[in-house]
Amino acid sequence: NCCSKALGLNNEQIHIQRTKGSKPFLTQEAKSSSKYKNNWPNFNFNVSHEGRFVILGAESYFLIGIDVAAPEYYRKSDILVPQRQQHQQNLPKFFQTMRGILSKSEWQYVKAVPNIADQAQRFRALWSCKEAFTKARGDGIAFGLGRCEFSISPSSSFSSFTAQISVDGIALEHWSFFGYNIGFDHFATIALGPPADVVDAYGQFKNSFYFPDFSPPSLDSSLRNNDHDDYNPFTFLSIRDLVPPGLLSQYDSSSTTSSNGD
Repeated sequence: NCCSKALGLNNEQIHIQRTKGSKPFLTQEAKSSSKYKNNWPNFNFNVSHEGRFVILGAESYFLIGIDVAAPEYYRKSDILVPQRQQHQQNLPKFFQTMRGILSKSEWQYVKAVPNIADQAQRFRALWSCKEAFTKARGDGIAFGLGRCEFSISPSSSFSSFTAQISVDGIALEHWSFFGYNIGFDHFATIALGPPADVVDAYGQFKNSFYFPDFSPPSLDSSLRNNDHDDYNPFTFLSIRDLVPPGLLSQYDSSSTTSSNGD
C-alpha cells in the first residue's frame, strides 16, 4: 500500500527484498518502473508494530527507521489496572536485566525522575531511538544497542522529543531523531540519516538509491516539534482504511458476520 501510494505502482510491479539485517526495501527494478521515481529518488520505508499500533514511515531522500515502544502491560494481554501496577513493581528487576543496553548517562537520565512510571517512559523513549537507528541503517539487531548513546530533549509535556546520537563516543551530527507519544503511552520514533551510512552486505538496497551521497545541511523543519506539544506527524488509519476499494463490501460483510458470531 505504501509503495503503491508513493510511486503509483500496482501490486504486480511491487517487489520487496530485505537486507542481510532484514530491512525491507523496494527493488531498484520495481522503482525504475514508476513514473514518480524522480519525486522519491531514494525511496525507502520502515515498519514497526507493538502493543496497540502498527506504524509505517517512508522517506524520499534520507534513510528512515521507525520504531514503536509499548508499555509491557499492553504487549502481553488485555489492559487491566492490576497488570499495570504489577509491571511497575517489576521495573527495577527489568532495568537490571537491561543494564548493558543503556549507557551510564542514559541510565542517569532514566532515574533522574523519582516516579517509576516516568522512568519507564524515559526508558521507552531511549529504547525506541536505538531500535529506529539500527533499522534505518539496515543491520538491525546485529548492531550492538549499547554502542549508541542518546541525549533526549523532550517537549514540556513529554508528548514529543528530539534526540542526538553518539556511537562509540563519536557524535553523528547528520542523524536526527523525532519521537512522539502516539497514544496509550506508546512512543514512536523516526530516525533519519544520510544514505551513505547504510549497512547493506548484499548491495541491492544501496543500488536502489538515485542519490546515494545525498546529505543536506538540515532536515524538514516540520518534524522539529519541541515547540508544539500537540504536534504528531502520523496519520491514524483503521484496518478498514487499508482495504482496497474493490474489496470493501466483502470486508464489511466478513466483519459483520464475525461480530454476529461473537
